[in-house]
Amino acid sequence: MNKSLWLIIIIICICPINIQAQEYEDYIHTQQDRAIDYDNIQETIDGIAMEQVNEESLNFRTLINKIISNELELSVMNLFKLGIESILEEVFLNKDFMMQLILITIIIAIFTNFTSAFDSKYISEVGFFVTYLILSAILITTFQMVSQVAETVISQSLTFMYALVPSYFSTVALSGSYSSTIMFHQTTLLLIGIIDWFILKALLPLINIVVLLEIANNITEEHILSKLTELIKGGISWTLKTITMLFFGLNILQSLTLPLVDTVTNKSIKNAMQIVPVVGPTLDGVADTVLGSTMIIKNAVGVGGVIILITICFIPIIKIIAFILMYKGVAAIIQPISNKRVVNCLSGIGESTKLLLGAVFTVVLLFVISIAIISIATNTLYISR
Repeated sequence: MNKSLWLIIIIICICPINIQAQEYEDYIHTQQDRAIDYDNIQETIDGIAMEQVNEESLNFRTLINKIISNELELSVMNLFKLGIESILEEVFLNKDFMMQLILITIIIAIFTNFTSAFDSKYISEVGFFVTYLILSAILITTFQMVSQVAETVISQSLTFMYALVPSYFSTVALSGSYSSTIMFHQTTLLLIGIIDWFILKALLPLINIVVLLEIANNITEEHILSKLTELIKGGISWTLKTITMLFFGLNILQSLTLPLVDTVTNKSIKNAMQIVPVVGPTLDGVADTVLGSTMIIKNAVGVGGVIILITICFIPIIKIIAFILMYKGVAAIIQPISNKRVVNCLSGIGESTKLLLGAVFTVVLLFVISIAIISIATNTLYISR
C-alpha cells in the first residue's frame, strides 16, 4: 500500500496536467473516489433493504459525495420526531396483543377472587395455572418475535461491517496511516468476531433462557428461581458493559501511540523527497494534496458508515423499545386488580427485553465508537504535517 501510494504521486508529477489548483484537487479527489470499491458495500445495503422490506435503499457512493460536498441534511429534531411516531405506531399495531394480556389478567383476577369466595384454594390455584399457561404461551411467542428482531439487526450490522471494513481501511492506509491501518484493522476484526460469536450466539440465547426462568419463577408464590434469574441478568448486563469498556479503552490506547509512529514514518519520507533535486518540492506538494483529499474521503466513508449503521438499527431499536413500554405498561395497568405473580412476570419480561435492547445498543455503540476513534486518531496525522 505504501509503495502504491508513492507510485501514484510520482506518476502524477511526471505527467503534466494543464488545470488550475482547485481543479487539480478535484481531479485527484475524483480519481481516488473512483479507485475505492463501493460495490460490495452497496450490494450489502441493498440486501439489508430487501430484508427490511424498504421501498429503496441508500446509494452509498451518493451518500459519500454528499458528505464531502456538505450537501447532506441531517436534523436531530426530525429524527426524534420520527422515533416518537414510530413507537406510537408500533404500539398501535400491537394493540391486540396488549388487549389479550389485559383480558387474560382480568380473567385470572376474576377467577381467583370468585373461587376465594367459596374458600376453595385448590380450585383457585388450578384456575390460575390454566390461565397462567395461556398467558405464558402468549408472552413466549411475542418475546421470541422481539428476540428475532434483535438477532436480525445484529446480523445485518455485522454483515455491513464486513463489507465496510476493506474499503474504509483502504482509505485509512491511502491517507498515510500505515501502522494505524494494520492495528486498527485487527482490532475491528476482533470486535466483529466477538460480537458474532459471543453476543449473537451466546448472550441472546441466554436472554431467552432468562425469560423462561421469569415465567417459571412466578408460577408459585415462593419465587424459588428469583436469585438465579437475577444472577444471570446481572451477568449479562456486566458482560455487555465490560466488552464496551475493553474495546473503548483498547481503541483509545492505540489512538495515542499508532499515529505517532505514522507521523515519524511519513516525515522521514517527506524529508527524503525534499532532497530530490528539481522535483523534490513538487513531489512534496503533490503528496500533501493526495493525502489531504484521501483524508477527506476517509472521513466521509466513516461518517457514511455510521449513518448506514444507524439507519439499519433505528427501526428495530424502536420496535424493541415499544415492546418494553407495552410489557411495563400492561403490568402497571393490571397491578391493582391482578395477581402479583402475573404482574411480576410481565415486569420481568420487560426487564429481559431491556437486555435485548442493551445487546443491540452495545453492538451499534461499539461500531460507531470504533469508527469515530479511528477517524479522529488518523486525522491528527495530517494535522501534524
